[in-house]
Amino acid sequence: MRKNFLPGLHGIRAIAALAVIFSHATAGLDKFGLDKRIFGVDEFGNVVATDLAGFGVSMFFSLSGFLITYLLLKEKRSSGSIHIKNFYMRRVLRIFPLYYLYLGLILMLLSFFGTGIYWESVLFYVFMLGNVPFLLGTPIDYLGHFWSLGVEEQFYLFWPFLVKKLKNPLKWVLILLLFLIVLKLGVRVYDVLYHQSNMSFFYTVLHVNRFQCMMIGALGAILIIRDHPVLRFLRNRVVEVICWGIIVLAACNQFHIASVLDNEFIALVTLVLIIQQISDKRIWISLDKRIFNWLGDISYGLYIFHPLVILLASKCIRFSGESTVLEYILCYGVIFAGTIGISYVSYITFERFFLRIKERKFTALNK
Repeated sequence: MRKNFLPGLHGIRAIAALAVIFSHATAGLDKFGLDKRIFGVDEFGNVVATDLAGFGVSMFFSLSGFLITYLLLKEKRSSGSIHIKNFYMRRVLRIFPLYYLYLGLILMLLSFFGTGIYWESVLFYVFMLGNVPFLLGTPIDYLGHFWSLGVEEQFYLFWPFLVKKLKNPLKWVLILLLFLIVLKLGVRVYDVLYHQSNMSFFYTVLHVNRFQCMMIGALGAILIIRDHPVLRFLRNRVVEVICWGIIVLAACNQFHIASVLDNEFIALVTLVLIIQQISDKRIWISLDKRIFNWLGDISYGLYIFHPLVILLASKCIRFSGESTVLEYILCYGVIFAGTIGISYVSYITFERFFLRIKERKFTALNK
C-alpha cells in the first residue's frame, strides 16, 4: 500500500463523497418508483437525508481549505514565495478536464432525452459559476451539485494571493473567519426579526458560498505549520471520540446544535479529524486504509458522476411501488456500484493522464 503524503485525508474525502451520494440517491428514490421519505421529512417537508449532502460538502470545503493552505504555506516556507502560476495550473489540471467532460455529457443527454434546459444558465456553468443558477433557482438538471465547485474556484481566485502576501496569516484568517460568521448570524437575526423567519437572498448567498468553511480548514493548516500548542488538546482521544460521535449524529440527521452554524460546526469537526489523522500519535480510528485511499483517489469522480448514474439507472430500473427493503437495497446498490465503477474507469483512463502532467511539471512540494 502506498504511503500517503498526509495519511487519512483520502478517508475523509471518501466519507464526504459517500455522504453526498447517499443523500442525493435518497432524494431521487421517487424516480425509481420508491418512497423517498424512507428516513422521514423535516418541518419544512424536505427529505431528511438531504442534510447529509450539505454536511458532506462542508467536509469537502474544510479539507480543501486545509490542504491547499498547507501546501501553499509549505511552499512559502521552503522557497520563500508561492508560484501563483503553478498553483493555478495544478487547479486547472485537476478540476477542469473532468468538469467539462461531465458538463458536455449532461447537456448532450438532456437534449437527447428532450428534457428542458435553462439555456440562460449554461454560460454560468461554462465559467465555473454554478453557484449562481443554484442561488437563482435555475440550475440545470444533474448539474446542481456544480454549485460547490463554483464556490471553491471563486475562493481560490483570491486565496493564494492572500497567503502569499500576509505576514501573519493566523491573525487575518481569524479576523476574516469571525467577520463572516458574525455577518451570517447578524443577517439571520435580521431575517427573523423583519422577514418572519424567512431566509433573505443575502443570507442564502452566505449559506451557499461557505468561504468560512474553507477558512476553518485553512486555520488548521496554519496551526500545523506553526506547531501551535492548541494541537495537543485537539489530538486528545476524548476529543476524537466526541468528533466521531458528532459525525455519526450528523449521518443520522441528529446534529443540529445551532442550525445557522451547523455546517461551520461540521467543518470544524472535520478539521479536528484531519489534525488527528495526520498526527504521529496513535488514534482509535485511522482512515489510512487501502479501501479509503482507493475511494479517495476516485472521490472527485464520485462527486461528479453520481447524478448521471442516478439519471441512467432511473431510465433502466423501475420498481413496483411496494417499496420493499430489497428494492431499496437494490436501488442504493446499483447507484453506489455504478458511481464507483464509472469513477474508477474515469480515473485510470482519463483523469490520471492530467494528474501525471500536474505531478511532473507543477508539483508544489517534493513528496
